[in-house]
Amino acid sequence: MRGIDGNGKFGEILLGVQVVTKTEDMKNIPSAPHIVPPCRNAWIDCHLVGIRNLLKIGSFPIHRPYIKLNVYDTKKEEMYWAQTVNIRTPNPTNPNFLDRQILDISLPEDPLFTPALEITVWDQGISGRAKMLGSYALNLHNKLPWNPQEYRLPRSHQILEDAVKERLEKNKGIVKKSASGNDMEEEDAEGDESENITQGKIDRKNDTGYGVFPLLPGKAPMSQYIELPDITDRDEEEHLHHRHHRKNKVGYDEEADHSGGGDTGHKRHQEEWKKYADFPPGWADQSFMKGREWLTKECHEKGSSDETVEGYLKTSAFENYRLSRGHISFNRRGKRKDTMQFVGFLRAVFRVCVTNPKNDTPYNKFFNSLRNPTKVAVRLYVIRASQLQPKDFGGTSDPYVVASLADRQIKDIQHVIEKDLNPEIFRRYDFESSLPGPSALKVAIWDKNNYKSDELIGETTIDLEDRWFHPDWVKIDKRKTPIENRPLRLVKGSQVAQGTVQLWVDIMNIAEAQKYKAIDIAGPDKKTFEVRIVCYRAMDIPLVDGDVTDAYVKFWMEGSSRVNKTDTHLRCKDGRPAWNWRIKFNMELPIKDRAYGRLKLQCWDW
Repeated sequence: MRGIDGNGKFGEILLGVQVVTKTEDMKNIPSAPHIVPPCRNAWIDCHLVGIRNLLKIGSFPIHRPYIKLNVYDTKKEEMYWAQTVNIRTPNPTNPNFLDRQILDISLPEDPLFTPALEITVWDQGISGRAKMLGSYALNLHNKLPWNPQEYRLPRSHQILEDAVKERLEKNKGIVKKSASGNDMEEEDAEGDESENITQGKIDRKNDTGYGVFPLLPGKAPMSQYIELPDITDRDEEEHLHHRHHRKNKVGYDEEADHSGGGDTGHKRHQEEWKKYADFPPGWADQSFMKGREWLTKECHEKGSSDETVEGYLKTSAFENYRLSRGHISFNRRGKRKDTMQFVGFLRAVFRVCVTNPKNDTPYNKFFNSLRNPTKVAVRLYVIRASQLQPKDFGGTSDPYVVASLADRQIKDIQHVIEKDLNPEIFRRYDFESSLPGPSALKVAIWDKNNYKSDELIGETTIDLEDRWFHPDWVKIDKRKTPIENRPLRLVKGSQVAQGTVQLWVDIMNIAEAQKYKAIDIAGPDKKTFEVRIVCYRAMDIPLVDGDVTDAYVKFWMEGSSRVNKTDTHLRCKDGRPAWNWRIKFNMELPIKDRAYGRLKLQCWDW
């Protein structure tokens, strides 16, 4: 059905028409046939996890939401309904129902006549009057086991049962390990590396995620501090090794001066330098990122532009149903008025069974474990942003990070990066939550303004529940949580990216968070250092002015507009000008990028 203006889709009507031959007396009209289709007993197993991002009506707050299920029993020709309790934990906009409803009804054998399951969300107000917050009509025809052409099969019960056992064993092991002391931590780490998690093969090609029952949450990704390497380039280090104890052609013992009298002085110099320059985004090799680039490499090999974990997992752990609210009407002139809006989504699992699911042991175990939410620590590592859209008149932006989860927001405005569309951020943000529960982790990049309000450049949302409960997330090496390149968007669902943010997220329970230290990727605060250069002499300088040259030298750091010069050696005839000139200038460490640590020099003729 469509509106009177020919637009919009308002559902469908299933009807039948019988043509009766007209007679003169019209007395022998045949009676209408019985149109109730053949039915069979079935059970609708409804696992209601919770509602996420539920919107209130106007300015009225949400008090105690609940879910009501309605389905038509075709054989009895009556409505069958079920209802959850009203609840407001952990908060009214993200309520966790963690309820299971089993509807015993009769459904048609022909999928064409299958009724829809009507899902409505209501709010029990203080006055006792209930208001409907949203609704969804679920078509059950592709959930019928006797409809092989359209039936979407959930994951096997055996895989689910194995996952339950493995999860319980891991939880017991983690508690024992965390209480055993420091002597056992090294052995536990070695054991974790040798674990081989097998939870059954998943057909990703044909897996749409619809009707997929989630496995138990696996052992959350963990992080371990890795000592950063020396800042010296390996090529440069090898080059210096070959030049050891060798004097240059201008009579200056470079190695002796650098080491301060032997290898001991050289090592001491390097250790002193590492205190200030051993910084991931600058000179170091970013060892904490090693082993985390596998997702990016895999996407490049496949030619895929989706470098996110959602693209890797392909499916959701739960079924997500968009709740709508509003109406569409037309006035006398046929003008359309549409107030329909998306007001949140229901996270649940629905399946139709031919036997009573109360005796389904694997699903019962999962549901019992789901009723006790797990407290988790969430560690968000934001590495950098790139290709940000400029918001200032000068074609630049002053970006900073705003991260939020549930009711907590971190506005990192004190680390704003001025006039940079490709900022190196390298910050970690810590959150705590309970899963199932509020799971929308939002990462936004804002532009700092002085004379007007700050502007949003773009944001991205990460669903923690879909990761924590997904079987493929369990299989990921816990020490190699992948780095993602996530697009930033102004409007959810928009295809126009406002830039890209590079990050990774660790999710772990409290015991794991206490055992495995967080990685500090921020590095030391910037400090100002003085660079001192002594330019003694040169050799083999071409005589560009006939038989003489007037030579001087320029020095500057890559990316800097300040150029330092020596004095000019006038009328140099042998191509060996001498200056004995000292230059001093300041620079900040750590540097933004490796390239900015290059000292450039040029010899000019005056």
